[in-house]
Amino acid sequence: MTKRNVVTLGIAAVCVGGALLVEWLTTPGPQDRHIRIEAFRYGATPSIIRASRGDRLDLTFASRDTAHSFFLQDYNIDAKMSPEGSDVVELYDPRHPEKPPTKARHVELTAGPPGPLGHLISVSRHRCHVYCGPMHGFEQGDLIVRPNWLFAGALGGLLAILVAGAYRARTPGPLTLAVAAAPINLSRKVPGLQAVLRWRPLQFYATLPVLGMFVLAILAGLVGTKVGGRNFSVMATWVVWMFIMAVVLVPFSSRAWCTVCPLPVLGEYLQRGALTGVRAKPGSAVGNSFLGLGWKWPRRLRGTWLRQLVFLCIGTLAASFAGMPRWTALMLLSLIGVATVMGFLFERRAFCRFVCPV
Repeated sequence: MTKRNVVTLGIAAVCVGGALLVEWLTTPGPQDRHIRIEAFRYGATPSIIRASRGDRLDLTFASRDTAHSFFLQDYNIDAKMSPEGSDVVELYDPRHPEKPPTKARHVELTAGPPGPLGHLISVSRHRCHVYCGPMHGFEQGDLIVRPNWLFAGALGGLLAILVAGAYRARTPGPLTLAVAAAPINLSRKVPGLQAVLRWRPLQFYATLPVLGMFVLAILAGLVGTKVGGRNFSVMATWVVWMFIMAVVLVPFSSRAWCTVCPLPVLGEYLQRGALTGVRAKPGSAVGNSFLGLGWKWPRRLRGTWLRQLVFLCIGTLAASFAGMPRWTALMLLSLIGVATVMGFLFERRAFCRFVCPV
């Protein structure tokens, strides 16, 4: 190992270790605390509860208007509050919902989940499970327990990247000649693969089930339950789809999604005038005839900045959409609608090339 790499590892160890040490030294010791939680449309106060690991918390509840609940899944607490004027709550067991509730005025818990892995869990989300209006999804908050090892370690890692990057930029390593590996042509090595890839209906049949799932998600968001955690639209979009995109497709095979993406297919069907075939037009630039106006995409809107802006807007609103099934459905419907309209107005796959945030 070179001196340059040793210094880089040392910088990382000092930055991360220093951040963890500061977090440990600045965390107060365990104590007894009483916290009164008041729920209302649409939130709770305090929405963020900060505690030290080992704190013994005595929670009482009240509602300012209608019925609400305090659901803290990591601590197995589901307290249903009565409308304004009562301090008594009904306690349910989330793991055994068939059991009858018990009534109480206080809920006691010890901050910090038990077990070795519990020391890595510092943020637990609490939310309301009693629907009380169109902004019900915003009735949520956090129980934050210190020491927050993951957060402190992440800050130390970020500092290490900056410091180590500056160091390595000032001390360049020896130049090495990169040798590009010879490309592998799978269509020649795998028998029959080339015929499958050239089969024109392939993308249609691959996209059809995904398009059906998107239609189901849109319908579920528009007419299904308004509770985000139980709505297919929210779960399929923000839990399943986003997880697969972030963990599987983007790191390993990002263009695989483009093969089955249902967002532009309606516009492409309209543009081609067919589901799988094409209409020949001798003398054209690509040899095919397309329906629509076929406008050129504006030069000022080319590049990646527009799709990054769309991605930033959707990501900023994602936390709100995740708790509101109707808005999740409207977002999916808007993406498909924009892609369809653009397929009629502009030239080939303008939505995919310049606008698509995925």
